[in-house]
Amino acid sequence: MLPRVPRGVAGPQLQQATATLARLADETERALGFQRELELRATRDELTGLGNRQRLWDHLDARLPRTSPRLPLGVLSIDVDRFKAINDTYGHAIGDGLLRLLAQRLRSLLGAQDEAVRMSGDEFVAVRQRAGDRCELQRFAVRLADALSQPYQVEGTVLKISVSVGVARVDHPTPRPTVLAASDAALARAKSEGRGTVVLATEEIIEAARKRLRLEADLRDAIAQGEFTLHYQPIVDTEHGSVVAVEALLRWIKDGEVQMRPDEFVPYAEETGLISSIGEWALREGCTQVREWNARHRPLNPLRLSVNVSTAHIAQPSFCDDVARLLAETDFPPELLIIEVTETFAGLDIDKSADIGAALLALGVDLWLDDFGTGYSSLEYLRALPVQVVKLDRSFITSLGSDATTREFIASLVQLCRSIDREPLAEGVERPEQRALLAELGCTLMQGYHFARPMPLHELDAYVRAASA
Repeated sequence: MLPRVPRGVAGPQLQQATATLARLADETERALGFQRELELRATRDELTGLGNRQRLWDHLDARLPRTSPRLPLGVLSIDVDRFKAINDTYGHAIGDGLLRLLAQRLRSLLGAQDEAVRMSGDEFVAVRQRAGDRCELQRFAVRLADALSQPYQVEGTVLKISVSVGVARVDHPTPRPTVLAASDAALARAKSEGRGTVVLATEEIIEAARKRLRLEADLRDAIAQGEFTLHYQPIVDTEHGSVVAVEALLRWIKDGEVQMRPDEFVPYAEETGLISSIGEWALREGCTQVREWNARHRPLNPLRLSVNVSTAHIAQPSFCDDVARLLAETDFPPELLIIEVTETFAGLDIDKSADIGAALLALGVDLWLDDFGTGYSSLEYLRALPVQVVKLDRSFITSLGSDATTREFIASLVQLCRSIDREPLAEGVERPEQRALLAELGCTLMQGYHFARPMPLHELDAYVRAASA
């Protein structure tokens, strides 16, 4: 509280008191202005001047509890299609200029009570007050998308773009994460339908968003509570009759029951960014367990360890440094570690893929290509990427023996691998006749139920001793 001027004060004393009041008032105003500036910066995107993620959360948290059929809210997730190509072609300065102009146009298309924010990169969200019924909201979203897709001129360059929009309509109090997950899911559907599209979240999409949120929470709990474990499947050199490596396979087990298969939860882990935490755990746990197993059972002829790594994980800038750190911390010999990637790794820039492979090779770690023949791989890619082993996808092995065309195809794949100095490995071998035919075709590295199912580490010793007998 500012000091009061006592009654009866006059002359110099009054002037001094007045000056003190003025100074304190000025300092208070400056402090309040500084506080307002800090609050503004905390909720504003510096590039575009729109609100940021925190601003959106504050806005929705204030309004979602008051939504009703009479006061529905529309949340529109907006994404610039192929924005990376604009940055790659014209440079980041042009890309940033485009985002600034798009933000201005977006703000001009909304009402005074509506909100527009930039979430990150080329992702924006608009919140529509009094959104109307579903048809009205969809018509508004289409008009918005059309207006945002009109050409832009940035530093003399004319840019023609399209945007995809996912829309969630809310007419009753709903948790913020559910609403944003619904609009994001609708946006993902819009982009999958060909881009430049508007999709209004249906009950099906909203339920999928709820499932995604529940699964994300369950995955976080699984990481925190130690519910993941590793089973190991032997990789066999049939020419010498020996186990040369084991592949670590992730299992999610809670209260003694398998919760979900990896092919079901890994895509969610990739979408939510949890895959790096799970992948790092698998690498650390596998290196620790197999090092200890080798020390006890095969100190002179140790088994190698193969670990599957998601493309989303290996593409992280720190991945190779993280692998080096984990090897040092677990005291695991790098020459015993194998990183397996799928053909989606080819979806990265080929130079980037090659650089990652070279960095792993420099550490002493091998890179193997999994599921070959089902995705992106080309001869150019195989030549550029320093992989040592190519795993032939199990879908080809399944029909081997009953289909002459498959036999010829596998023979061609084996010959291709040999011609570029890559070792073929057949996965999914389940029957003796498959083993015999593969050996006849020159593929002697194999893996599958014919040899062993994935097993806990404590069962591995007995299997390896029996296999070597």
